[in-house]
Amino acid sequence: MNGMNSFNAPTYSRLSSRLATLALAFVLASTTGCTYLKELIGLGVQKPRVTFLAASITKLSLRGIDLVIDINVENPNSFDLNFAKIDYQLVASGMPVARGELASKVQIPAEGQHVVHVPLTINGEYAVKLMRDLMSKPSQPPIAFLTANAAFDTPLGPMLVTFEDQRPLHKLTGR
Repeated sequence: MNGMNSFNAPTYSRLSSRLATLALAFVLASTTGCTYLKELIGLGVQKPRVTFLAASITKLSLRGIDLVIDINVENPNSFDLNFAKIDYQLVASGMPVARGELASKVQIPAEGQHVVHVPLTINGEYAVKLMRDLMSKPSQPPIAFLTANAAFDTPLGPMLVTFEDQRPLHKLTGR
């Protein structure tokens, strides 16, 4: 009876381990949804694409310039993302002319997009310096640098997306 009714214990152990892993993956997929399974197999949450669209002047006075910056957020995921806040800084002519934070709960639809409107104020002193730079060198307008960090709440936890935009100051408002 040598070898007729015996089985290979290591092979059985590997097989049962694989079956247990598959069973665990099935249970996780059915109880926590596709998002967790995607993360488990390395697909995970894709970062949204954040792009600067334009800025528009809402108020011009001796105290400063109020702008609204429009930022488009594209969600490539198959689930909604919640936009939580954005920290931003605008540098022009080498001066940090505006900085701030907008905390706004906006839902970005699955595989969709949404425009977020960010208010921004340039104080009067910086506004005068920028106008002087624009008028003194019309062929070499100052460059505006917008840097921002957008925070999103996802099913797998918070996500931070950093983006930058640079353009001549006179084209900041699309002109």
